[in-house]
Amino acid sequence: MLFGITLLSLSFSDRMHSQDYLQVHIQFYDVRPIGESLQAVLMPGFGDILEKADKIPALTLRGPKGRRYTIETSSTIGPEARWKPLTTVTLGTTPSLALDIEGKGAKARFFRTRLIPEKPPIGNPNPERLVWIPAGTFIMGSPPDEQNRDTDEQPLTQVTFTKGFWMDKFEVTQKDYVEIMGSNPSRFKPGENRPVDNVTWSWAMEYCEKLTQREQAAGRLPEGFVYRLPTEAEWEYACRAGTTTRYSHGNDPEFKLFNDYAWHLNNSNNQTHDVGTKLPNPWGIYGLHGGVYEWCLGWHVFYPGGSVTDYISPPGQDHVLRGGAWSDLPMNGRAAERHWFGLNLSYGNIGFRVILADPYALVSH
Repeated sequence: MLFGITLLSLSFSDRMHSQDYLQVHIQFYDVRPIGESLQAVLMPGFGDILEKADKIPALTLRGPKGRRYTIETSSTIGPEARWKPLTTVTLGTTPSLALDIEGKGAKARFFRTRLIPEKPPIGNPNPERLVWIPAGTFIMGSPPDEQNRDTDEQPLTQVTFTKGFWMDKFEVTQKDYVEIMGSNPSRFKPGENRPVDNVTWSWAMEYCEKLTQREQAAGRLPEGFVYRLPTEAEWEYACRAGTTTRYSHGNDPEFKLFNDYAWHLNNSNNQTHDVGTKLPNPWGIYGLHGGVYEWCLGWHVFYPGGSVTDYISPPGQDHVLRGGAWSDLPMNGRAAERHWFGLNLSYGNIGFRVILADPYALVSH
């Protein structure tokens, strides 16, 4: 997140990186009236600054309690900018204040913030496969002007996750599936490291249940966690990884970068390929924009709009699939793209990935 000051004051609400949802108000303050109370808190020698006091930039920060940010500052912007640490802020119930002493009298001053990721509650139980997805907030769906958007990607809804979760870096492979289920339904086999395909939603749910039982019996399952399918909101949140563009690698209007991130209709030779053979998204997750469609918890219904917490859709007619597939065009692998299919139907472009998270109480409609 980036802020620039060239005027006396600037008020900015960060919705570009909406998972941070940080509100910042920037003003210039004359510090002399508050100098005595701040002197001991800020830095040694603050009294010397008061003797030559001038209006300096002050940042007032508001946001979710407990979220931590680093703030950096620079007098220029662009590739040659030299960013310097200003402070680290932990948000509370009252606004946090950060003063940029070195910005006194500057003609221009720029600030950027970085979210300090939440640490998982315990060590990663499977570092080779699992990536920690921190709690946070994001905007689900696509804006009206997004290229190639569909009408079911609305209304835009702010979703907040109160807890983080682990997500598999890869789709469930044929090898993974056979180890748990004892059979391989895939159309494109043999292929141990290819994503399993031709899987129904019910089979994916059964796989998660059996995987949970196996890991629990082996003592490898953190208390209170289960393996399950991600909700649609969890999937899109992890896919976007803090971005608001069409893809996690950018808007890519002419699909010039898409080959580097996904297997799709124009490069797949009409088949699946080994997982992890394309580039990951910013959070280290592979195959989200192509490969096989991925089953999610929940149903294909319109979003609720407004602000919701730990959202899962109400019952509908069909279950939701997310991501792109080897059989589909790049335009249909966007982060907001939605697909849907019947409960017990399968096809050679449908698979799934798992997350390790708190359980959801669901009934199989």
